[in-house]
Amino acid sequence: MKSDFFRLAVAVCAVAASSVSAIAQEVTMRVDLVAWGDPISGLVVGGGGGKPVTAQSFRYSKGVTYSGSAVMEIHQAAGEATAPAALEPADVEKLPAALKQVLERRKTSPTLVALAALPSGSKRATVLMMPAAGGIYLTYVLDDDPSKLPVGRLRVHNLSPHPLLLRFNEKEKQQVPMHGSCTATPVNQELVYELAYEQENEEKQKEWKMLENNLVSVAEDEQTQMIVLKSDSEYFVSSNGSRSGYLQVVFLRRSPKEAEIVEISKAEREAAEREAKRLNDEMDEAAKPEAQRRKTKPPGK
Repeated sequence: MKSDFFRLAVAVCAVAASSVSAIAQEVTMRVDLVAWGDPISGLVVGGGGGKPVTAQSFRYSKGVTYSGSAVMEIHQAAGEATAPAALEPADVEKLPAALKQVLERRKTSPTLVALAALPSGSKRATVLMMPAAGGIYLTYVLDDDPSKLPVGRLRVHNLSPHPLLLRFNEKEKQQVPMHGSCTATPVNQELVYELAYEQENEEKQKEWKMLENNLVSVAEDEQTQMIVLKSDSEYFVSSNGSRSGYLQVVFLRRSPKEAEIVEISKAEREAAEREAKRLNDEMDEAAKPEAQRRKTKPPGK
């Protein structure tokens, strides 16, 4: 799994790391958590108080409604989160900025496992969670607002360490750079695609190497996404021990009803704000020196 992390960090952390610290606005949207590898249980978005959910392996489960900072915190319920990693300073320096922020916040909020920079003005997002060291996760966010991902079309995401070349229905060709994407329109709800990736040959010259030629169904009433990646996850190992190719391809599908945002009531918003304030007060108190905390305790305590 360690090699997984460094491949993704090279491919996409320029997107993730640059956005986590820069966003301060508030968002309200529906969020889906998807595991890059084994399922991740006991996850809670925001400041806490919500019902824990499980991020399933490369597939959707139940989405959650979120309202708060565009840099969304993802916590793991007590008893399920892994203790913070004991990393050497030199190892910490090599981490993407987004993971450094997670480690820093865990000093006062040990259940925090990830940060995700959500897109502003969107109604729906998918957060891919990839295991890193010490029980924390690197995230990659897909903007799934219906205006960005209409039903009846295919969107391809390149999360592999190589540029990709795709040809659809033996006609349309599209090149997709690392951490890039493209869309394609099916014919009669089907797309035949040829997928190749760029690599260097023995003469150090770049060439396209064919990965697969396949057919995918794209329902006219679903949001359909194709993700190309390179993973060592056991998810891609068959019962006979063989692995599914040099690069792997997964599909995410969502029905129209699931693509709609669920509005948050005033009471739910106020409850979330109270919980966030309580957690912030606890973090502020924990950050005080021990002597100062003793002074603020009520008499007799």
